[in-house]
Order: sequence, then structure tokens, then C-alpha cells
Amino acid sequence: MQNANLPHGILAGRLRACSVEAYAALHDGVWDVEVLQLTTGVVDAGAEFVATPSAVIYQEHWNRPVHARGALRADQVAFGLPARQDAAYRVAGRAAEADSLHRLVQSSELDMVTGAPYRNLVLVVGRQRLERALEASAPALVPSVLEGASSTILRIGVRAQRKLLSRLTGLAEALLGGALPVGWTATRVEDEIVDALVEALLEISDSTCSPIVGRRRLTWDAIAWAQQNDFDVTMGALCENTGRSRRALELAFRQVVGLSPARYFRQARLEGAFRDLAHASSEQTTVTRVAMRWGFVELGRFAGTYRSWFGELPSQTLARPPLHSPGLPRLRSPARGMAPTR
Repeated sequence: MQNANLPHGILAGRLRACSVEAYAALHDGVWDVEVLQLTTGVVDAGAEFVATPSAVIYQEHWNRPVHARGALRADQVAFGLPARQDAAYRVAGRAAEADSLHRLVQSSELDMVTGAPYRNLVLVVGRQRLERALEASAPALVPSVLEGASSTILRIGVRAQRKLLSRLTGLAEALLGGALPVGWTATRVEDEIVDALVEALLEISDSTCSPIVGRRRLTWDAIAWAQQNDFDVTMGALCENTGRSRRALELAFRQVVGLSPARYFRQARLEGAFRDLAHASSEQTTVTRVAMRWGFVELGRFAGTYRSWFGELPSQTLARPPLHSPGLPRLRSPARGMAPTR
């Protein structure tokens, strides 16, 4: 649902999804991301967003722990902070803290594990738009804010973080509720967003790259290799491919995502089956064919496990028409205008 009573060039709305696959699709305009649900139960996820041509604010929530991996699209910079102190999450192995921002640029790896409940606020800004603002106010900050390929922790202090959260959420609520001050344009809204961010960045006391530690890199490499085989791999093959012992792999996965490799891959295969069934037609495929493709040979057990995860039988997913929901809009330069939502 979107609020149409807004100045030209601004979009605002609320997005909902009942599966991680559907929620990942909502992010297509901003992220190239894969999301894996880590515990059983029907997903209830959503986001409230506000977008100008060069900035998107969205506050998202989940009711289940998930592991999200991916990268930013286009030439943009993203900043994340917890919207609630009890809504824990980790990015690149580092916890979201009350005095810092997580910053990712286009080449950064998004590696996030959420708790439940989870609620955070994300601000995505066009790189050129932010660079101009920093060069005007604090050129010395450009390297620490815009450069570097790793996920970076920017320490700004509790007060600055809370003020930034308050300003951005207040602006988003005004736009979603149709209470924008009279005379405000898309340019004024965007200036307000960037000004709030730059004011917070002026308080940076330290910037630290989240280290790509050995266990985290091992986990990513193992997942990437297993994904090439639809996650239907044995531990023996995984050990041979990575050159690491079973114990090393178990320790790495449990530290990074909280699950063993076998359980993580099993859940990834369930998600794969869900995606195939959700996008297929009952005239083109069958539940049996999809289950076999993803390595589930005991169909009765597959159906029961599938239902515990997704709240419906595989046959019900296959019978339901594919859901195409609008998602987060892509960023555009003001001169080119705002692209329509997906």
C-alpha cells in the first residue's frame, strides 16, 4: 500500500510478506539479496518506506530469525541501525550497538543474522548525493564514509544515533501519514534526510572494518560451493572441497549463523523448493518433481516438514497464483526522475 498524496518525486508506503522469498523480492530495487529463515513458523515480515529520487528510508521487521547475504545494487551507500534496543541483529559478525552505524557500500558483502523480534532502520543514499554533501560540510570524512569494500562500523555515540533515528522515523511517519509541512517538495525532503545523516556522521569518533575472519570466510565459501549443487551435498564432499575438517566446518557455521552445515543446507533446500513451487504452474510441474530436485525423496516427510516451516502444504503453494508485489523503489538522480515501483 502506498500513500499517493505526496509531492511529485516522493513515494511512501507499507510492504508486507509472508515468506522470506517474497520479502527478498521486495528488496530487488535496492539489494541483490538471498534470505534464509533459521527457525520454523510462518513468516510475518514487512517494511515502511519513504523514497526520494536519491534516498530511501525503510524500517523493516521480522518475527523469525533469518540469515541475509548479498550486496547493494547500483552506486549507493547504506546505513543501518536498530530501531529497537531489544531487536538484536549482527552484520558481518558485529552486533548492532547503541552508539554506531553499520555502513555498506556497493562492493561490501551483506552478511546479516537477525534475532526475533527484529526491527531496524536502513537509509540508502546515492553515493554522489552523499559525497557532495560531505564535501560541503566535512570533506575529511569522505574516505572513512565512502571508501573501503568491507562492512564498516562507524562509532557516532548513543546520543547522535538516537537523534538520527528520531529524525528519520519522524520524517517517515509524517510522509506515511500525509502530515508533511505545507510547501515541502521532494528536494526539501531529500535535503532533510541527507542533513540528518551528515549531522550524525560529524560525530564519528572511530571507524572499524568488520574483519572477514577465517570462520566467516569459510562459511561463505562453503555456502557458495554447496549452492552450486542445490545444497544437496554431504559433509565428506564439503570437507574435501574446502580442505577443512568436519569439526572446523561445524564450528564456523555455528559461530556465524548459529546452525550446523547440515541443518543450514537442509533449510536452504526447503527454501529452494518453496521458491520453485511459488513461481511454477501446476500445469508445468508437480510437487514430486520439485521435491526430488531438491533432494527430498520421502514425500510424506517432506510435506510435513514443509508445512511446519511455511504454514501450508507444498500442493497449496503450487496451486496459488504467483504473488507480484511492488517493492522498494530504485534510486535515480533527480534529473532523471523517480522510477516506478516494481
